[in-house]
Amino acid sequence: MYRTCLIAASCLPMLLISACSSDSQVKEQQAAAEETTQPYYTTAGYIVKKDETGVGVVTDMTKAELMGKNEEELAALLYEAQGIQFDFTDMEAIPEETTAALHIGQQVTIQHRMLGLSNPVHGGEVLEIEIKEES
Repeated sequence: MYRTCLIAASCLPMLLISACSSDSQVKEQQAAAEETTQPYYTTAGYIVKKDETGVGVVTDMTKAELMGKNEEELAALLYEAQGIQFDFTDMEAIPEETTAALHIGQQVTIQHRMLGLSNPVHGGEVLEIEIKEES
């Protein structure tokens, strides 16, 4: 009887310790897996709007089609379902120098987490911005 109680008493703490540590390890592994498998989107186009809140990018137009339009006409393209709005608050991973260098008419490629169902479409969290060289 004494021997059974001693075995049970020594096994119980080991069981509790292993159960707790494996649970936290599983949670860490799940979080890492979710982070790496979370989908992202790539949007390439021209900046048609920039203000203190963010930038608007039009994807289905060429630079030649954008030339000659004033700022209001360019910004209106975002509301005609031809562009995506990216907010600076969603650009925590982007260096401030990069966001400061963005300007209207510039060609960019933006990697982001989601596409929101709004008008204009919201691009969600920005992971990376690549400014294309102007030719």
